[in-house]
Amino acid sequence: MSEHIPLRGKKDPNVFFDQEAFFRDHEPRPPRVLPLRYFPDPILHKKCEPIPEVTQEIRQLSYDMILTMMKGEGIGLAAPQVGRAIQLFVADIEWPERKVDSRSYVFINPTVEPIGPTIKSVEGCLSFPGERFEEKRVNKVKVKAIGLDGQPFEMEAEDTLAVVIQHEMDHLNGWTVASNLSWMKRDLLKKAILKRLRNRR
Repeated sequence: MSEHIPLRGKKDPNVFFDQEAFFRDHEPRPPRVLPLRYFPDPILHKKCEPIPEVTQEIRQLSYDMILTMMKGEGIGLAAPQVGRAIQLFVADIEWPERKVDSRSYVFINPTVEPIGPTIKSVEGCLSFPGERFEEKRVNKVKVKAIGLDGQPFEMEAEDTLAVVIQHEMDHLNGWTVASNLSWMKRDLLKKAILKRLRNRR
């Protein structure tokens, strides 16, 4: 797993979710696990709107999303997956080993530029429980986004983190791993997911 390289430095507070600063500077409620949206929920196919201002509500939502991502054993989560059609996603490829969220990324209004060669990637998705899909990605990207302090930042990401960023960007654009499937395959997929969700209850 390659190192991810923030262009402004790994300790830049607007690159990672800063839990200590979050509690020091605000009065948040405890984080909560948000209900996930599953395929074929229409919000997963909706293009997300930019966030005009980084408010306390957006910071709290980010914190909730990080917890929801971890509880679901994911390494990325986009706002539409929790019912919000806004340009926000979180990512953390290291937490399964680290077991804390102090290095979780938060991306607000992101743009992504591919700068690496194309690779094949087998991906799962919290909105498609139990499914795996093969996707074409690039193995390195440059990202421009806004951090939780409201300031812009740039970074480069490689390998797993680059794939996660591209996957979550697809969500913000209303594209999912099922978007290029035939209607028949989508229907079969819908039935399989509904069955898995019923068996969870």
